[in-house]
Amino acid sequence: MPRPKKRYPLFLDLADRPVLVVGGGSVAERKVMTLLDYQAKLLVVAKQASPGLKQLAAVGRIELALRPYLSADCSFQRLVFCATDDSALNRQVFLDAHRAGALCNVVDVPALCDFFVPSSFSRGPLQVAVSSGGASPTLAKSIRRRLETEYDQSWGPYLELLAAVRALLLEPGSTYQAQLEAMGVGRKEFFETLAELPLRKRVASGTEPSAPEALQEALAVLADRQVSDGSATMPPCAPGAAL
Repeated sequence: MPRPKKRYPLFLDLADRPVLVVGGGSVAERKVMTLLDYQAKLLVVAKQASPGLKQLAAVGRIELALRPYLSADCSFQRLVFCATDDSALNRQVFLDAHRAGALCNVVDVPALCDFFVPSSFSRGPLQVAVSSGGASPTLAKSIRRRLETEYDQSWGPYLELLAAVRALLLEPGSTYQAQLEAMGVGRKEFFETLAELPLRKRVASGTEPSAPEALQEALAVLADRQVSDGSATMPPCAPGAAL
C-alpha cells in the first residue's frame, strides 16, 4: 500500500482573494459560510442553490451564478472547492483548476484534493488546526474537541496581551528595549520569561494586567534571576528614566 503524501501545513490570507465554490447544496453552503469568515471573494456556481446561498447573494456577500459549471470559471481563482455528487463533474473541476494554476479540494474525494481542510478552532489570534490527512475526518474532529476544552476562551485575551507586550518592546525608541540591553538580556530570553509568567491564569480569573505591567513583571523576574546567579549588571529602571 503506497504511503500517503505529506501535506504542508500553512495558514492562508484569503481576504479579498478570489475563491470558487462549485455546488449549491448544504455542504457547499457550509464551505461558503466558513470562507466568508476569512473575507474571501466568492463565486458560487450551481444549477440550483440553497435558500441560504441565495440570501447571501441577495445581500451582496457572494456572487452566485445559477447555471452549469464552465471550465472558464476556474480562471483567475486562487482556490477551488467542489461540493457536488457528480463524480464526472468533480474530476472535471479538479483538472480545470490545475490547468488554471489553482489549488482544488473536492469534498470527500481525497484523491482529488490538493489540500485538506483541517478541523479547527480559534481563540482570538490563536488558531488550532488538526488534520488526519484525509484518513479519518471524524478522528480529527474528536481531537479538535479535546483541544477546545484544554484551550478555553481565556487564551484569546491572553494572546492579545502577549501581542501588546511584544509591540511595546519592539516599538522604535522603546525604553524597555534599552532596559534589556542594559541588563545584557536578549529578546529571546525575555519572551521565554514572559511566557513562564502565570498571566493566562490571571486573565481567566479576571485580574488581567496591562501590557506595561506584564512587561515590567517579566523584567523584574529577569533582574531577580541575575541577582540570584550573580550576573546582574544593573537593575531595570522605570520607563522614561535615564539610563
